[in-house]
Amino acid sequence: MNNDHKDKKEVSGFRAKYISNRGSSKVAILTLTNNQQPFVQLIDMLMQSNDFERPDGYYFDKSTLTLYIFEHFAFDCSPMNRNGSSLRRNTKKVNQAVEREVESSTTNYESEKVIEQGYSEEKGNTITYHMGADGDKYRNNYIASFKKFYEDHNGKVKEYIENCKNELGVTPQKVVISFLVEDVTVFGTHYKTNDNIGEPVILLRTKQFLEIFRNSSVDYVFFGISDNRYLAICDRSILNDDPSKYVDLLNEEFYIIPAALLFTFAIKH
Repeated sequence: MNNDHKDKKEVSGFRAKYISNRGSSKVAILTLTNNQQPFVQLIDMLMQSNDFERPDGYYFDKSTLTLYIFEHFAFDCSPMNRNGSSLRRNTKKVNQAVEREVESSTTNYESEKVIEQGYSEEKGNTITYHMGADGDKYRNNYIASFKKFYEDHNGKVKEYIENCKNELGVTPQKVVISFLVEDVTVFGTHYKTNDNIGEPVILLRTKQFLEIFRNSSVDYVFFGISDNRYLAICDRSILNDDPSKYVDLLNEEFYIIPAALLFTFAIKH
């Protein structure tokens, strides 16, 4: 294994967050499938996988000549432009500002900064964040962001397979593709229910996910919500389910907390 490929550690980071070393879940887990058994082996392969780049991880089972590919991506429901989501941009900007301030500080450092991840109203020097407002906009961002990232990664599956074949020097008899997907919206993405915060949005239980999953070459999807300590897993058997069991997000609104406070304390040595 070429160590140059290990710097990203997206797959090992995902499994460290959601799955213990013994393969059990660290979080509440929902398995959407008509057959539980394949997931036992799949999680075992995930735990043994190597960090890589394009794809983010892989494991080759020599006994069955099966290549397991694991590709990770994260998304959120904040406003997006060509430079990414506002949450990602603002988090990076705030973290860089804190780093500069800590480095230049001559005493112990404390700060309280706002990370914007949503919509606000600005009047003069005052910015107001409205809890639970703009639920339809957040919903649309959620759908568009997930679809973009999923389809971008799905379009590179053949490249991922070729990269692994070149790394391994063998041609597998079977390839299993798994996407590791995370909703990283701060405080989680929730449905809006009677103008209040409702249940977390479980992507794998939506009609929008079914449509995108059906038209892809992905075998399994792991869906994690880190702020809600939740992990859901599905395979392609769910495509045979009754679609009425799944939520149509276009009939829903989201309840999002539009900003978060980042508290930082550093001791100057």
